[in-house]
Amino acid sequence: MSLNSSGILQTISGEIERIAESTGRSVVSVDSGCGNGSGIVWDDHTVVTAYHVVSRAEEVSIGTEDGRKLSAKIIGRLRRSDIAILTVEESLTPIQKGDSDGLKTGQFVLALAN
Repeated sequence: MSLNSSGILQTISGEIERIAESTGRSVVSVDSGCGNGSGIVWDDHTVVTAYHVVSRAEEVSIGTEDGRKLSAKIIGRLRRSDIAILTVEESLTPIQKGDSDGLKTGQFVLALAN
């Protein structure tokens, strides 16, 4: 039995599309003037992004799915972990977080970016 004839790939593709659509408001673009990247809205005013995107930045802005450009402030950077934390004044839509306690080695995961 091939994967295509069983519909497994179509099912997986449909689920990934559904997840991308339902999380789109929680994925933002990050522009540091030195580079561009993506970020995830962690809570109403906090965005998590990559350190290398904002490592030399003095000013950072984020772009939302609905086209807004918002000023962001860097409140934390960890070079070793390649992670940075930004804050914005405007309220954003946080990503729905899962529970990693039940994950097992080899399980499928999905990384989101724009």
